[in-house]
Amino acid sequence: MPKISSKESITVSSPPIRLQKVKRAEEFAAAAFSIYANDVNIQTSPWDMRLRFGDIVGITDASDPTVNVKVMGDVKISLQLAKKLVGIMLGQLQSYEENIGEIPVPQDLS
Repeated sequence: MPKISSKESITVSSPPIRLQKVKRAEEFAAAAFSIYANDVNIQTSPWDMRLRFGDIVGITDASDPTVNVKVMGDVKISLQLAKKLVGIMLGQLQSYEENIGEIPVPQDLS
């Protein structure tokens, strides 16, 4: 096999794996979970994003507006994954609305 000097380049004929369609095989981890959430708090750092999912268990009266949330769990992801996830979710929502109809969004409670 010839030795490659630092001035030579290698050409790969097939695209890298990130450009190919990759099969997906899933296996649930022992600590895997499934929850329902109707609340999410998002925190961002220079390195990652935290999604704190919760279930709204009650809202106090109008004189003292407080939303009571039971925190169900935290998911921490890289900023790269967060950016990709936003695009995928937007595509899924657009597809849903094209096929089923507009998703109603309640007025902002904040």
